[in-house]
Amino acid sequence: MGGFDLDTFITSSLKVLETNGSGTNVVMKYKPGKKRSVVKFRTKNDRLGLSYGFKTRDAKEVSRGLSAMGPTGVSLPLGRVGKRVYKKKVLDLPGMSTLMVNKKVKKAPEQVAAAPAAASKSHEGGKAASKTSTTAPAGGKGGKKKSKKKSKK
Repeated sequence: MGGFDLDTFITSSLKVLETNGSGTNVVMKYKPGKKRSVVKFRTKNDRLGLSYGFKTRDAKEVSRGLSAMGPTGVSLPLGRVGKRVYKKKVLDLPGMSTLMVNKKVKKAPEQVAAAPAAASKSHEGGKAASKTSTTAPAGGKGGKKKSKKKSKK
């Protein structure tokens, strides 16, 4: 395994998968440690004689590596030359798993903001239901208010 940065590992791995996806192995290994854990990413193709690797302890790089392995892929920030070639600042790369299954992945629909919950009036058999408030009291101390139950006498 060479000493690549994460962007180089991702682009090199994608090129190998595009060239010969059926003969390429993509591996992620997690090795727990007492102080810090290590995650290793490796792409290997024996037919072509290529092997790319990347090792990290940074959570952001692990997240980015996992995104690159998934179906949605990652966005690669481009340098000065890349901006001239592609005429944009960021290059969207496909996910490695998309290339392995040879199918296009649909983009997830944007989430619609949740509608505000209407105040519900719950009455069962003429008895009022107990009310619970989840808002913090005005005194400045956070927390959940306890429900007030009416006692029968």
